[in-house]
Amino acid sequence: FSNNKLVEVPTELGMLNNLCELHGGANAIAVLPVSLASCTTLRTLHFGRNVLEAFPAELCHGLTALREMHLYQNKLTSIPPDISCIAGLEKLTLSNNSISKIPEEMCTLGSLVELYLCNNPITALPASISGWRVLEELSLRGTKLKALPNEIFMLRALTHLDLRSAGKKETCKLADMSGMKGLVVVGGVPPKSKKGKGKPATGKRPGSGKGKKK
Repeated sequence: FSNNKLVEVPTELGMLNNLCELHGGANAIAVLPVSLASCTTLRTLHFGRNVLEAFPAELCHGLTALREMHLYQNKLTSIPPDISCIAGLEKLTLSNNSISKIPEEMCTLGSLVELYLCNNPITALPASISGWRVLEELSLRGTKLKALPNEIFMLRALTHLDLRSAGKKETCKLADMSGMKGLVVVGGVPPKSKKGKGKPATGKRPGSGKGKKK
C-alpha cells in the first residue's frame, strides 16, 4: 500500500502470519502498530518516506526474521537498542532522519552488508562498529561526523565508504586506509603523508596503478 495518503497501518495486518514483505512507503504514517510484531515471517519492511517519529522496540523482538528494513526519510530521532534482536538484518536504510547517535547494541548486527545513515546529525561512531564484520557498504554522506574510529580497520569486508559532505565543509578526517584492499572512499580529508606531501584521494582502489597486464 505504498504511495497513498494513509495515516495509519491497520492493526489487523498482524494477523497475516505468513507475510514475507510489507511495503508502506510514501504515505503519511506516524506510528507503526505493535501488532506487526506477530508477523514473524516478515523478511522485508519498507516504510520510507513517511512521518515516523519512533520505531517500536516491540517490533524488534517480533520481527527477528527481517533481512531488509527501510525507514529513510522519516522523523526518527533515535534507534532502539532492541534492534540487536534482528540479528539476521542484512540491509538497513535510515537516511534522512534526525538520528544523532548510533547505539552500541546496533553494532552487534553481525550480518549487516549495507548500511545507509546519510543526512543524519551523527557526530561519532562507536568503537564497537567492529561488530559489522561482513559490512560491504557504509554511507555516512551528509552527517556531522568529524572523524572515524580506529576500529574502521577491522571492517575487512568494506568496499565502499561514502563520506561526502560529512562534517563541516567535509572535514571528516581519514586514517591511512591504504592497507584495506579493495576499499573505495568517497569524500573526506585524506591524511598527510609522513613526508608532508599529502596526495588527494582519487577514489581508486589500492593496487589499481601501473602494472603488467595479464
